[in-house]
Amino acid sequence: MKPNPNTSSKPPSPDADLQIIEEALKRNRNLKMWVGLLLLLLGVFVIFPYLIPHTALLAIAGTLIVSFTGIYFLLHGLLRYDVQKNHLLRIIAHQPENVVWVFNYKIERLPFGIKLMEVNTLYIYLLNREQISIPIQKSQIQELLLLLKKRLPDTTFGYSPQHAQLYNISPDLLKQEK
Repeated sequence: MKPNPNTSSKPPSPDADLQIIEEALKRNRNLKMWVGLLLLLLGVFVIFPYLIPHTALLAIAGTLIVSFTGIYFLLHGLLRYDVQKNHLLRIIAHQPENVVWVFNYKIERLPFGIKLMEVNTLYIYLLNREQISIPIQKSQIQELLLLLKKRLPDTTFGYSPQHAQLYNISPDLLKQEK
């Protein structure tokens, strides 16, 4: 009996966890850029032309705030993002001993019992008390956690009040013995 090529499962690449994190960072960057562009266009082309004849100081200030907020998001997405030099990717790939605690946190917005939105965030706590958080899709959380457990064997995974207390006392206490 011949194996079916469609059902063969390839083992994940050694850097599959870094690829998932990189995709999440790109998604976050793109979202910031779209929000920035939308706010900038809203301020410049929608609000500003209606204000010229009226010249209300408060309305002009509002337009400038919307436009500058848009510029901030746009520039933040463009200038402060470089996947290859990203701090998080560098730490996970080259300094895994600095990662002491990893967990995910899910927030569901349920106004009047209707599921409106769900936000999943992966938190990574480092030995130097630095915290890195990245928004990540629900479908990728479990796969990423499994891959990170293989790459970071000394790291504590999952949230508990005891872990938080140990981290606050000394991050070294969360390092697991081999």
